[in-house]
Amino acid sequence: MLEAISYDKLKQLSTNMREIFGYDLERVAYRNALVHMLYTLYQLKGQATPEQLFASADLTEVSGYRYATFLKRARMIEYRPTNKKGYYVISEVGKRFIQGEFTNEFDFREKLGVTCVYFWR
Repeated sequence: MLEAISYDKLKQLSTNMREIFGYDLERVAYRNALVHMLYTLYQLKGQATPEQLFASADLTEVSGYRYATFLKRARMIEYRPTNKKGYYVISEVGKRFIQGEFTNEFDFREKLGVTCVYFWR
């Protein structure tokens, strides 16, 4: 059974995400949904179907895929296709984020050895 994320942990991770990605994540509800998705993957031993992932953040399928795309571009999750549907897997970057290792853009860039957090630009 999944444990609900505590309010303090949600707030901290949401703030960390804002510090890392800046104005791209201005809306609190958007950041919270991203954190819920990552936290769910973390609790499910690293993998979940799209339906499980989107339901955890109370998202429709269309919004869920859009949010998952952001997490994939940030290298926090990966998608593994299968014969039927496929599933999402939390990456090492996503695990480290949930564990609180990244608190701002500098930490994120320094620990990953990248020059920019905007992987999609």
